[in-house]
Amino acid sequence: MVTKVKAELVSASRLSDAIDKAVKIAAERHQVAVDTKTILLNWELIGRRLKTALNAQQFATAVSQDVGKATGMTLQPATLQVGKLIYVGFFDKLRVPIERGF
Repeated sequence: MVTKVKAELVSASRLSDAIDKAVKIAAERHQVAVDTKTILLNWELIGRRLKTALNAQQFATAVSQDVGKATGMTLQPATLQVGKLIYVGFFDKLRVPIERGF
């Protein structure tokens, strides 16, 4: 079965502007301290580093929804904590990692 999916290209500046606006709104709404630099992990996870894990998932969800509306992308919110480092952001829904058994 072949499915037809119309690909759309989102410019880096459009995506960056959408992220900055969404982060500002979500940080105020959820009272979260956010790093100013956007993190890009393997062109899959796009996000920011937080100072605390409090409200991290709600923040990621709010940013994903706002960026999705602004760009037309379908996004999946993500929260990753490694030791004291807390990353929140989103995956492009088409690029969500596939779970593999080890």
